Amino acid sequence: MSRRSPTDHTLPSEAPSGATSAAWTIVPSTAALRIEMTRAPEPARTAPEAVWFEAIPEGFTLEPKPQEAFAYRPAFHQIEYTWDFGEPDARFTAPQNVPDAYRDANRATGQITAHVFQTGGTKRVRCVARRVVDGEAGEIEEAVAEVTLDIGDPETLWTELNTVVVALDGDFTGAPPGARATTIANTEEAPWWSTPRHWLTQVNRLIGEGERKIRVLFKRGEFYATHLYKPNTRAPHIVPFMLFGAWGDPARPRPAFMRLGSRQNGWSNTQSFVFQSVRALHEYNSIAERGPRETLMSHNEGGYALFDDVGFQNAGTAVVVQTKLFGPEGMPTRLCFHDCHFEGLAEYGLFSEERPDDRVAYLGCRDIDVGSAPHGGHKNFRVGNSQGPLRVEAKGEWIILGCDFFCRFGWNVNGTWPGTDVPLTVEQPCIRVFSAGDTRREGNGRVVVARCTGEGGGFLSAGTPPRLTAPRGNLLVEQVIHVASPSATSFMGTESGAVTIRNSHWIKPEVPGSKGMASLLAFPVVDRPADVPDDRVAHLSEPIHIYNNTFVVLDPNPLRFGTFAGIDRYVAYDDANNVLYMPLAEGEPRHEEIAPIETEVLWEARWLGRLELADNGILQAQYAPPRGSVRLYWPVAGSPLIGTARGTVSVVDLLGRERDGTQARGALNPR
Repeated sequence: MSRRSPTDHTLPSEAPSGATSAAWTIVPSTAALRIEMTRAPEPARTAPEAVWFEAIPEGFTLEPKPQEAFAYRPAFHQIEYTWDFGEPDARFTAPQNVPDAYRDANRATGQITAHVFQTGGTKRVRCVARRVVDGEAGEIEEAVAEVTLDIGDPETLWTELNTVVVALDGDFTGAPPGARATTIANTEEAPWWSTPRHWLTQVNRLIGEGERKIRVLFKRGEFYATHLYKPNTRAPHIVPFMLFGAWGDPARPRPAFMRLGSRQNGWSNTQSFVFQSVRALHEYNSIAERGPRETLMSHNEGGYALFDDVGFQNAGTAVVVQTKLFGPEGMPTRLCFHDCHFEGLAEYGLFSEERPDDRVAYLGCRDIDVGSAPHGGHKNFRVGNSQGPLRVEAKGEWIILGCDFFCRFGWNVNGTWPGTDVPLTVEQPCIRVFSAGDTRREGNGRVVVARCTGEGGGFLSAGTPPRLTAPRGNLLVEQVIHVASPSATSFMGTESGAVTIRNSHWIKPEVPGSKGMASLLAFPVVDRPADVPDDRVAHLSEPIHIYNNTFVVLDPNPLRFGTFAGIDRYVAYDDANNVLYMPLAEGEPRHEEIAPIETEVLWEARWLGRLELADNGILQAQYAPPRGSVRLYWPVAGSPLIGTARGTVSVVDLLGRERDGTQARGALNPR
């Protein structure tokens, strides 16, 4: 067999639709399942509509919650849930660099999930819940539930009579006949009442006629030098449902706005918003790290809001959510980002400090930023790029599904990169949960991260700075592909909470000068027991389960790699059926000694390198691309990297295919 590059790695194939396996035997049990769903308020129950689902299992044989654990929910971690939303053609289009199977918006995993129904009609949603009873014997418990729901037809809801169309150029050719055509003063300073045919004037006329649902469509290809709407806008205050969208030639760009606006306290009469096929932007340059660091959208009250096919570009933070500010009297948030893209941001794609009863979904989004903050600084927060794509409180329920992340954010800290005079930069992870600046951690949130790819930094951090109160929550990470940065020493980190990591492929690339990769999951707070108050120690005993992962560590001089870096005294920790491949480490098998692979490339890392600015003039090691390429292939049957499972094992693999019980180690199965 010919020798391959050590950066050629294996990945399984996508299963044909409806494929089954004889690997699993369903044993008799009392297992049962039902589905609960949360919908938009009326009259917003029309396509596109975001709907949240939760699977409620009963009668499964679950391991009990450890006595010391506060947050751990056995049904969240020990049962595997597979969803079908009844829209087989639904696809995510915003992600740029994910395996094709990850674009399937019709399927999901996890006890809690969400879906955006793009077409009207009766939908049948199905969930299958399975728990492995005996992995070596291939025995599982299984329960199935279905629920139907009717999604309204938008053509029925949005008649021409309750539609306002906007065109800066005054040309309304192709607009819906009968819609109210308007112009707009295209300056930030011009008040809405200064233009007699401003869209708000037309909306107020509709309100006067008793209309309770209003659609405003802006012409494609136009740029609006204003917010889409402002907090003092009178019309949305008294309209239960408003949709802001686009009209015109679909080949032209989506209409763009200098910020979307703000949803402030006092808007509680407006229960529902939909933003569809628009863009929000400002003038920040993430490469030069100069310009205004604006927030494009503030969502500060609650209610239902769907961002569908919305772009956020060239600003500080795309969206800030702070519904907790207005206490229990406000409406809980039902917030969904679907097929959105976030680019050129200095800080966050999404920063959220929400309430425990909030539900947020981040579905099929692309959040890519190449900025590295070499001239930024933690002490001087107004200079340079400084943060990462997602940072959320996660007190409530979060679903992050099918997303494409690229993260190079960070801030300068004291010191330089080893052996150089280059300032040392701490990179942010792609996702931060149970962490948004609040010192109160009374929540018991649930977070599902599934079918995502990430490049740069670490992938995820669950927690907050150690001086603050430890988080309490449940985190499931599965079917993730992540390529870590040269400066990353762990793929993930946590400071407490119950964590399950399975069916994922973790890669540390070969980069000259790279720091060594030490672990999949780091638990730094337990390294400082003297700093841990007595009332906090119990919350460090939430169970951690890590199984059916593949780790590819390509450091030329790797550290001793461990699945988990923590202190067993505080953690109920379990790992099984993980595969570690370190071909550049002394004494470890080389690539040609493992197994043959197929020639078809399933996925390849983009790894956008970045040249330093002119006053430095070098490509910093911490932002350098890997040597060669990072590609993933299907393995051939018989690889020792697959092997026979022992102990805890997943029902499916990285791409959601059912595992063969005799080949169940790692994230991979041969096709």
